[in-house]
Amino acid sequence: MIRDAARDGRAILLTTQLLDEAEALCDRLALVRAGTIAAAGTLAELRARARPLLRMTLAFAQSGPDAAAALAGWPCEERVESEGEWRLTVTGSENEWIARVAELAARHPLSRFELSGADLEQIFVEIYGGHSPTGVAS
Repeated sequence: MIRDAARDGRAILLTTQLLDEAEALCDRLALVRAGTIAAAGTLAELRARARPLLRMTLAFAQSGPDAAAALAGWPCEERVESEGEWRLTVTGSENEWIARVAELAARHPLSRFELSGADLEQIFVEIYGGHSPTGVAS
């Protein structure tokens, strides 16, 4: 219903503490805490204000200790392995990480690779230092 109204040219003001909902529905965002807007803009603009966090998912064509060991030396903010799939949060440029993954894939073929910018929750934590949101508006 919200998307339909926006497509019809209506301006919508949405307040929510559900950051994934705000990210999915809003064109512009404002991060509010204690009645003060700490950051506002598009998701891309908010990403630019935070550290250059990237989310990466990869899976090896053949999992094993060698493949896992290859990731062990990578500088990661977060590294989680689940059912043969690795989810990493890293800092740096997309080009740097794509080159690193290409080198890895030459030695350990991949069955899956995804790279994306930080989500709104990660951006929020960067801006507020881990405190809970009091609202997100668009």
